[in-house]
Amino acid sequence: MNKLIIKFSGFILALLVPCLLFAQTIEEVIVTAQKREQSLQDVSVAITAFSGDEINVFGMVDAWDIAMHTPNMAMTGFYDYSRVEIVMRGISLNNLFGSIDQPPVAVYQDEVYVGARAALSQMFDLERVEVLRGPQGTLYGRNTTGGAVNFIANKPSEEPNLTGSFTYGRYDQVGGEIAGNMPLSDTLAIRAAGVYRTSDGWAHNQFDGSTANGHDNYAGRIMLSWKPNSNIDALLTVHGSSAESDTPAIHALGYGNFEPNDLLPFAGVFYQEDPDFHTFSNDQPGFEDNETFGLAANIKWNVGNVTMTTIFSYDEHDTVLHEDTDGTPYDMFTIDYADEFESWSFEQRAAGNAEGGPLQGLDWVIGFNYYEDETVTANDTRFFFDPVLAPLDFLPLSFEGFSNYTQDGSVWALFADFRYPLAEKFAFNGGVRYTDEEKDFDWELSDNYGSLFLVDETESWDAFTGRAGLEWTPTEDLLFYANYSRGFKSGGFNGVVLSPPPPGFSLPNVSFDPEFIDAYEIGMKSSWLDNRLIINASMFRNDLKDQQFLVVLPGIIFQIDNAAASTVDGIELEMQFRPVEGLYIQFGLGLLDAEFDEFIDADGASHAGNPLPATSDVNLNGVVQYTLPLGGMGTLTPRFEFTHYSEQNYDRFGKNRIDSLLGYHITPKVDIQEAYEVFNASLTWRSVDEKYSLMAWIRNLSDEEYVYKTIGNNADALKGIGGATSFHAPPRTYGVTFRFDY
Repeated sequence: MNKLIIKFSGFILALLVPCLLFAQTIEEVIVTAQKREQSLQDVSVAITAFSGDEINVFGMVDAWDIAMHTPNMAMTGFYDYSRVEIVMRGISLNNLFGSIDQPPVAVYQDEVYVGARAALSQMFDLERVEVLRGPQGTLYGRNTTGGAVNFIANKPSEEPNLTGSFTYGRYDQVGGEIAGNMPLSDTLAIRAAGVYRTSDGWAHNQFDGSTANGHDNYAGRIMLSWKPNSNIDALLTVHGSSAESDTPAIHALGYGNFEPNDLLPFAGVFYQEDPDFHTFSNDQPGFEDNETFGLAANIKWNVGNVTMTTIFSYDEHDTVLHEDTDGTPYDMFTIDYADEFESWSFEQRAAGNAEGGPLQGLDWVIGFNYYEDETVTANDTRFFFDPVLAPLDFLPLSFEGFSNYTQDGSVWALFADFRYPLAEKFAFNGGVRYTDEEKDFDWELSDNYGSLFLVDETESWDAFTGRAGLEWTPTEDLLFYANYSRGFKSGGFNGVVLSPPPPGFSLPNVSFDPEFIDAYEIGMKSSWLDNRLIINASMFRNDLKDQQFLVVLPGIIFQIDNAAASTVDGIELEMQFRPVEGLYIQFGLGLLDAEFDEFIDADGASHAGNPLPATSDVNLNGVVQYTLPLGGMGTLTPRFEFTHYSEQNYDRFGKNRIDSLLGYHITPKVDIQEAYEVFNASLTWRSVDEKYSLMAWIRNLSDEEYVYKTIGNNADALKGIGGATSFHAPPRTYGVTFRFDY
C-alpha cells in the first residue's frame, strides 16, 4: 500500500510540476493602510484587500458583502443601511438604535473618516477595499478598537476610458453603473461615476398583500485631478447618494417556533405567526431613507524627500426611519427616527524616509488631525394606538414618548508612526497618538402625559494610544511579526432612551466613559512557488476594559454603560493559490474564543463567561474558479463561493437567560442564530480583448434562512410568550450582469 501511495504521489507531482511552471502568478496588491503605499505582503498588519475586479466578480454592492469574505468579520443591523454595525474579531457596541453611538470599527472613504453610521449605502467604481483587523489607534485614532475599513475610489488618469455594467435579476432587480475618465489638459483630468440599483421586495406582508425589502438607490461621484508638475498632486471630490428601502420588522412571537400565541389574552387579542421565513404581518410599512452629500480635497506635494499631505472634508447625512416594532397587524409599538448629521475634518501630515546618517532607512509619518460633527435627532415612540386595545383602561393608553437631542463633538490628535531597520533582516515598528475630545449633549425627553426631562451636559476625555512591533524577514518572500497595540473608543452620551422612565425608575446614566483595548498579535505573511501561493496567518489576544455595551432597562430604555470587560483569543488564516494555469483557489478561516470576563447588568445579574454578541467561534470562506480558454471566442469562467458561520448569540445572555420575575432558566432560541452556510455561483464569459463580459450568477444557492440580527424581550420558553424582532437575510436570487470596458 505504501509503495502504491508513493507511486501515485509521484504521478500527481509529475503532472503538477509542468503546470506550476506555466501557471499565472498572483498579482501584487498595493495598499495604503499605513498612510503610505506598500505591498500588502510587506505590511505587518492583518489586512484583507479586495481589488476593483474582485469586487465586481464577487458582486459586492455594499459593506454587507465584504464581511462574507473576510475572516472574523461580521455585519449586524435591523435595517439595510441605517444603524449598521461592523463586528470585527468579536468587538462591537451591540447598539443598533442610536445615531450618535459610533461603533468600534471605523470606516474611511478615500482617507476621510465616515462619522455617520448610515453612510455605507453604496459601493461603486472602487479601486480597492482594505479591511484592517485589530486596533488602529496610532494612524487612525479613536473608534478603531476593532479595526478599520478603507474604501478607495478609482482616481482620474491621463488615459480616457469608459466602463459600465447592467444587471437584471430576480425580484425585478435592476442595476446600472457607469464611470468615465477624461483628460482636460496636460495637467487636469476628470472622472465621473454613478450607480443606480432598484429591486422589488422579497418579503410578503400578509396584512395588506404588499412586499418589503425592496430598494431604490443611486449615487454619484465627480473627481477632479490637478498635477501641474511631478511634485504636486491635488484631488477634489464631490459625492452624493440616496438609499431608500422598505424594511419590515419581522417578528417571531412566543418561543421563536411560530406557534399560536395569545398576544394580549386579557384583551381577547390573538395572533398566530405565519411559519414562512419571508412572511410578516405589519399594519404599518417600515421604511428608511438615507441621503448623503460631501466634498473633499486631498493635496500631496513633495519637499525634497518628504511628502506633505493635506486633507479637508465636509459631509452631511440625513436619515428618516419608520419602524413597526411590534411586527404584528396591530398598532402596538412604532418608532420614528429622524437624524441630521454634518461633519468636517482637517488633516495635515508629513511622511518620509531617511536616506543617510544614523537614522538611515527610517520610514516615518507624523501628523495632526481635527474632526468636528453635529447630530440633531428627533425620535417619536408610540404605544397602544390600536382601537382594539381601547378596553385596556388599566394600561397607559396611547402612550407617546419624544426624545429630541443635539450632540456637538470635536476632537484633535497628534500622531507619529515609524519603521526602523535594526539589522539586515529585522525592523522595529512603533507609534504614538495623543487624542483630546469634547462632546456637548443637549437633550429633551418628554411624553404625552407631561413628563419632561432636560439635560445639558459637556464631557471631555483624552488618551494616549500607540503600538510597538518587531519584524523578521528571513527571505524576501517571508515576513514574521509580533505587535502590541493600544486603542480606545470614545466616550459619549445615551441618546437611545426613547421615552421617559416608568414610575419608580430613574433616568439612566446620561454619559459613559471610553473603552480601552490592549491587543497582542503574532503573524506571518508568505509567498511560495514564485508567488503562485500566498499564505498569511495571525494569532491574537484582545483585552478590553471598561467595555461599552448596550443594556435594556425596564420600559423602552436602552442604556450604554461601561458594563463589561472581555478577552478575545483568535486565529486567522488566508490563502490564495494558482496551482495550474486557469485555476484559482482562495480560502479564509477565522477562529474566535470571545467571552465576557465581567458583565454586571443593571439588575445586578452577572453575564461573565457568556459569548460576545454576533460572534462565531468558527467562520470560513472560500472561492474556486477555473478559466477555460475558448480560442478566438474569449474565455469561460465557472466560479463557486461559500461562507460558513457557526452559531451566534445576539445579546449578552448567551444561553444563560433567567426569568427576572420567577427566577427559572429560559432557553432563548429567539436570540440565537444557528450555524449556517451561504453558497454563491457564477459563470462568466469574457471577450478576447477583455472589453466585454457577461456573467450569470446565483446568490444564496441553497436558499439558506438566517438573520443578520435579532433581539428578544425575555421570551419565555415555558409560557410561550414574548418574542424577537429580526432582520432577515434575502432568499435565493439570480440574474445576469453585462460589463464593458473601453
